[in-house]
Amino acid sequence: MSDPLCITFLWHMHQPYYKDPIKGEYSLPWTYLHGVKDYYDMAAIVDMTPGAKAVFNLVPSLLEQIEDYAAGRARDPFLIKGGMSPSDMGMEDRVFLLENFFMANRQRMIEPYKRYLELQCLAGDGDNVQTAERLRYFKDQDLLDLQVWFFLAWTGEVARDHFPALRELVRKGKNFTPDDKTILFDAHRAILGEIIPLYRRLHLEG
Repeated sequence: MSDPLCITFLWHMHQPYYKDPIKGEYSLPWTYLHGVKDYYDMAAIVDMTPGAKAVFNLVPSLLEQIEDYAAGRARDPFLIKGGMSPSDMGMEDRVFLLENFFMANRQRMIEPYKRYLELQCLAGDGDNVQTAERLRYFKDQDLLDLQVWFFLAWTGEVARDHFPALRELVRKGKNFTPDDKTILFDAHRAILGEIIPLYRRLHLEG
């Protein structure tokens, strides 16, 4: 009888360094978005599953950027535009939302949410050629709902369970308020702040 095969699952967590060292500004939001969606959820699932073991490798460039976001130091155009009041937005800001805030898997992250899908259809269903023209269909409330849904759709399922206010935003679905957006970003900041301590604790516990 042959010996059992031992298998190790190695999750290599990595992101390039998106922060421009001259401008001090992030060029892309992937560390932030995957932080609140995947990096937190994966460790939390291992933590919640008795007997589960996995190997995670987190590269230094990823850790440094997570700490930057968690501390509120990161200057990220996606967060800046997402935090703006639609009433204060110029044409360039509004175009930015329509061109970038549907960057999510349509089947898994947009279609399950009626309001998010409605907004994508209103924006021309991903056709950037129509973006400027489509802006005339967007009222301030539509833009506010888009801001919330983009970041909410990028929030992990376990994170939503651990932060009930996020689940309540999903349930609400539309007609979000500035206070709702504050709740969302506050929860994200807390999630990002928990990522590295969570991995550290799992490591120490074996």
